[in-house]
Amino acid sequence: ICGAADFAWPAQKLLVEVDGGVYIAGGHNRGAAYTDDRERDAEAMCLGYRVLRVTTGQVDSGQALDWVERLLTKTLDTPAANGLP
Repeated sequence: ICGAADFAWPAQKLLVEVDGGVYIAGGHNRGAAYTDDRERDAEAMCLGYRVLRVTTGQVDSGQALDWVERLLTKTLDTPAANGLP
């Protein structure tokens, strides 16, 4: 699963997918590629991963990085990450 993601933090169970071509009917938005992406997301979630999907515009603006930082911080603040049951 991690190898198929654009970015992955396996220890924190976080995957990031960057969907390009959002405004020009790119491959992530139609047909078989769209279905394949949804199936991969579902399989990752069944394995306990969180999947963050972002656009290239959100990467360029820094919004995606903010979300990733918040998700990683949230993971590190959980009791399990601190060795607690």
